[in-house]
Amino acid sequence: MVSLLFMALNVTMGALTLLVAVIPEILALFISIRGYRNFGYRQYLFMAITWSLLLTGNLFIGVAYLLLDTLIYRLGILIQGLLVFGVAFMVDSLSRDSPDSRKLVLVTASATALLIYGLDSTYVTQHISALGEVGLSMTGPFSLVGTFVFLIVGIFWLYYMFVIHRAAPAQLKEYSRYSLLGAILAGPGSFFAFGSGLVWIVPGTDYLFIGTGAVLTAYAFASQPKLGFVLRFKVFRLTVFNTESGIEYFTYSWEQKGLVDSALFSGALTGVSNLLDESLGRGAVNYILFEEGVLLIRRIASLDVAFALLATKSTPLLREALDVFAELFVEQYHDHLASESAIVSHYTSAKDLIDETFPFVIAYSE
Repeated sequence: MVSLLFMALNVTMGALTLLVAVIPEILALFISIRGYRNFGYRQYLFMAITWSLLLTGNLFIGVAYLLLDTLIYRLGILIQGLLVFGVAFMVDSLSRDSPDSRKLVLVTASATALLIYGLDSTYVTQHISALGEVGLSMTGPFSLVGTFVFLIVGIFWLYYMFVIHRAAPAQLKEYSRYSLLGAILAGPGSFFAFGSGLVWIVPGTDYLFIGTGAVLTAYAFASQPKLGFVLRFKVFRLTVFNTESGIEYFTYSWEQKGLVDSALFSGALTGVSNLLDESLGRGAVNYILFEEGVLLIRRIASLDVAFALLATKSTPLLREALDVFAELFVEQYHDHLASESAIVSHYTSAKDLIDETFPFVIAYSE
């Protein structure tokens, strides 16, 4: 019975290659799910969604090759087409706080076109590979739109991994190389397999390249979570100071270049904050916006203490981290703050709070 069933299946090198390609995709999905469970950063969630779409579509196409079923094949291609959304959201989670509306318009239009042509069964046909094996392939506008969709996926993936690698500091370069290599395999690698005719010899080699690229990208970001924040923002300094005297209690710098003396910084900030408060009568300053940066301020009026974070931009993650740091700092050093102790050694252990509340911030002064 089993042998009869096996004989009824179209067991070819192409079908086997497509099913083997599922293995690295499962591994990539597992790595990203574990990363999201361990760190909770949204880029892991979008990666997991992207790999799950890749895996599901690839599995459908592999099964379609075994059964020579055009409907299953078209469903697989349409599921794969949703990759364009997954990759768009994935790269946006690595570079910005909200989705890029221009990307959404592009991916929605291309995915819609793929769906329209994918509903027509006449755009899928059987073909004979160079090995003499029967397989399935897209034809006509379905093939053209499908190629365009996968081109968008490859370009987005490669471009953002390249930019991250270029911007990453020395201590992150090893892992950014893995993510870039993954993007090269998934983008140019898969298109080389297609353009060189390799996929007409062994169908599924392009998916094998993409699956391997997914593993490398997932591994890089799971091994070094800070990679996900290279493009999001840059944090320079966190200072804790007395809002009345301007005395600095604690300072931590991730970037030393171009920064003034911390004591001078806290004194100037105190003067400006008090001047604005008294002259405008609108309460304490919560943030100061610059052309190329922002100063976030959290003030604890009852203790005359404030926390100032200097960064390139304000994001929900940074604001939340500053709030948590302020809460833990006050909890740990309440007695010293209440007595307005300016002995710096009392607060040096606050570095442990930095590691706890800002684990995602990249130090460029190392």
